[in-house]
Amino acid sequence: MIMVMSAYQDYMKTGLLDLAEEHYETFKNWTGLPLVNRTSGLWSCPPCGGLSRVEHCTANLTLFACNGPEIDWPSNLRDGFVYKPENTVVNAFSHRAFASFEALARALGREADANQAAAMALRMRQAAQTMLLSNGSGNGIVGFIDGVGTSHQAWHSTVFGMLHGLGDGLDAQMQAALRGMVRERMQEVDGIVGGVYTGPWAITVLFDDVTDHGHSAVRFMASAGPHSWLH
Repeated sequence: MIMVMSAYQDYMKTGLLDLAEEHYETFKNWTGLPLVNRTSGLWSCPPCGGLSRVEHCTANLTLFACNGPEIDWPSNLRDGFVYKPENTVVNAFSHRAFASFEALARALGREADANQAAAMALRMRQAAQTMLLSNGSGNGIVGFIDGVGTSHQAWHSTVFGMLHGLGDGLDAQMQAALRGMVRERMQEVDGIVGGVYTGPWAITVLFDDVTDHGHSAVRFMASAGPHSWLH
């Protein structure tokens, strides 16, 4: 998925489609399309339910089986993330991959593929907002839950959900509440709640908060606490 997103960023930075054209079928495969549950609309990864399960493409574009979850931070830095086959973090990346691939396909004149990717992104976003979003009615906390089948809300589920567009189309009040949840949890620890990998993405989410005007993002970048940008 990140490969597709990187190819899109390369196109945005250079205006060139050489990379996308040369590896088009591989990037199409790396959207994770074969693993989207057509009933739920969400990317599903049994048997491991890993945080960032990666499907490796072979030369003939078949998919290897998953042998276990890839974990990007130690257990004490996951904010209690609950692994589920249909989890928010993976679906957030998949949503962005579909959106990125749509742009590449459309730029290359592959309209059918572009339309399919756009439809998949929309379906996934709608499913996430229905099944993975908590409006705070249970515990009073607005945020994305970790996955289907749990009510737990790890901090980075909302970070990645907002970063990669799962909150797009929600009303302004809900979007502000979701970004507010990210900001308030960071204020509690004066920095990153989960693994440090999440730092740049959390800053992006904070800068996108028009109600805060970027003040929290700048404050975090200037902080010297043990969980801050400094570390």
